[in-house]
Amino acid sequence: MGSVHPNARYILPGNLLCPNYLLGFCSSRKSPDRLHLIFRKPNPMTTRKNLKKMTIKEFSTEVAPTIQMTTAILGLFSLLLIFWQIRQAAKWNRLSSSHNFLDIELVTKLQQSLLAVFTDLKIDPRTVRLSKTESELIWKSESTTIPVKNLLNYFENICAAINVGSVDEENAYAVHSSSIPATFMKFEGIIDIMRDHYGDKELFIEMQKVSKAWDTLNLENHEIQKGKLEALTERHNKALAKLERSKGVQNKTT
Repeated sequence: MGSVHPNARYILPGNLLCPNYLLGFCSSRKSPDRLHLIFRKPNPMTTRKNLKKMTIKEFSTEVAPTIQMTTAILGLFSLLLIFWQIRQAAKWNRLSSSHNFLDIELVTKLQQSLLAVFTDLKIDPRTVRLSKTESELIWKSESTTIPVKNLLNYFENICAAINVGSVDEENAYAVHSSSIPATFMKFEGIIDIMRDHYGDKELFIEMQKVSKAWDTLNLENHEIQKGKLEALTERHNKALAKLERSKGVQNKTT
């Protein structure tokens, strides 16, 4: 394995893992103040009498800072890894909660019960916003009010979960980006009647917050998609014009 450097200064005490090897530091002739780690099998011609044992003071001043720095770096890396795992777990929990809340089959059943109410009261189910007369007509009977309350309560629970952060908003927006604002707009007259009746101005307030925010977001997305469509149409027209020009040149040559 080679001999120990003749300028070896220290031998670490208690080398229990590899008792037949030397673990210590040595300094070269070019840089006598710089220590180099040595870990090699000693030459039989080299004895430990030529080496000086490291004292606790020397160990604490020359070796301990390196060990402390390495430990601090490993500890910081561990904290960053734990923080990343916590974020991933929170994200997964939000996505899982979204799937539990976003029950499309339940929404379909609620909408079917509403369709029966509209049919009985001879109200056009495609109406964007119910008039005051239609809202009062639905409110008169408990049998016609309950289906409306069920649908509003369902969306209110989803919106409350979105606002507190327990449901992933992007996932919820992808599913209900149009249905929640449209439902709030459609039954806003009945919501006002219920707020006056129960004396609670914040009834279905979570749904109102999400509806306003998503209305703005839908408008922005509409403008973005409109710009993309115009750019795509322009590229398509340019490609057609280029194709027509190439055909014209080809006809002239023939």
